[in-house]
Amino acid sequence: MQNNYIKIPYYGISSIGISILFSIIILIYLGAAVSSERKNNRENIETIGNSTEDIWWENGFLFMCPLH
Repeated sequence: MQNNYIKIPYYGISSIGISILFSIIILIYLGAAVSSERKNNRENIETIGNSTEDIWWENGFLFMCPLH
């Protein structure tokens, strides 16, 4: 007798999910690091006399990352 059922590849699907999750976490962390550095450099330039505004994606990354 044959087993004619379809096996669901839990290991493969979970590996892909975990990979995507870690990629998003690293993207947010590195984006917040770049945003923080750009914001600090901009603040140093503003002391010289130039006024600049924050960019929307910088504020978004800094809001989403709890470490920055």
